Amino acid sequence: MVFDSWYGSLENLKLIRGVSWVWLTQMKGNRLVNPDRSGLRPVARVETDAGGTLVHLKGYGPIRLFKIVAPDGDSEWWVSNDLRMSPLTFLIWIFRERLQRERRGLSRKIQMNSMRLPPSKFCTA
Repeated sequence: MVFDSWYGSLENLKLIRGVSWVWLTQMKGNRLVNPDRSGLRPVARVETDAGGTLVHLKGYGPIRLFKIVAPDGDSEWWVSNDLRMSPLTFLIWIFRERLQRERRGLSRKIQMNSMRLPPSKFCTA
């Protein structure tokens, strides 16, 4: 299950864990994790490698942390409860999520365009 960081509260993550689903969500850079048993740090300050990094999410437990850096330097942090998630599996999930997001946006645009009426000869807009 892939979902937006808006739904990534500890309560929701624990609920999903309770039904044994694998999840992947984006995480804000200020969420606290413990990467090496040396104390809690914001996700944005954790060194990650291409294969993802195992960290402990405060109040939840172990998770795998991935970082995506855009060409403009912006960063995104993604986490999963699948501790063995490979980089390839992670990229496939992200690719599918972004395709779905684009499809939803395109569907909305098509719906908006189909609802528009052609200009009337009596309107002077």
